Amino acid sequence: YPPFFQAKLLLALGDNENMLSALLPFARKKQNDFWVWDVLSEAFKDDPEKVLACYCKALTCIAPEEMLVNLRQRMAAIFIERSLFNEAKTEIEKLVNARAENGWKIPASVANWQSQTWYKNAMLKKSNEDFYNQHKAEAEAILYSDISEELVIVEFVNTEKKILNFVASESKYGFFKYGRFLEHAKVGEVLKVRIESGTNGELFRVFTAVPVNDNQFKAKFIREVEGTVRINPGQSFG
Repeated sequence: YPPFFQAKLLLALGDNENMLSALLPFARKKQNDFWVWDVLSEAFKDDPEKVLACYCKALTCIAPEEMLVNLRQRMAAIFIERSLFNEAKTEIEKLVNARAENGWKIPASVANWQSQTWYKNAMLKKSNEDFYNQHKAEAEAILYSDISEELVIVEFVNTEKKILNFVASESKYGFFKYGRFLEHAKVGEVLKVRIESGTNGELFRVFTAVPVNDNQFKAKFIREVEGTVRINPGQSFG
């Protein structure tokens, strides 16, 4: 764990840029551990949206509830600040139950929340998983922020298998599974991706993918033509 401790030291020194370069390769290997995202959130304490995203990603990781009590308390504070009282109550109930099961004291701030009107009126949800999933993608992008982004255009889409073929340039093309990043993909759509180098025409490993409007890039690959289309009888193409 030297990279982790190095990152913590750099964080304490306020050297967030070098902290990220030290931590990210290690964090990618440990991305299923909630505490990795907790540490990453500290590097973005001046960016509330990134902190929220890191917390959301952390809470999608499998971990014993007793280890999540402090994280859930910080998450509850964010929900309260945003007037998301149902979500706040759900976090509070989980952390209170975990503390009670371990015989731990309930923090005064949490007890104060429980005494307030909004808490009594809020509806308890089964979980906040839906909210986490809406925001965790931004945190996952942080994990690969040291990998350069590039533009690609979608050439073909297999909606059944959620695979798309892409072209980045005349010398770089292939396919990847898009289900983790996109609900739908369309031929001719431009994507900004972080992608691992691979063999042309084969499966590429993609870390992030978001649709963008870039007509200048699209114009390199798409050309309008005019002419007569001939479709032979019994054929679905021409």
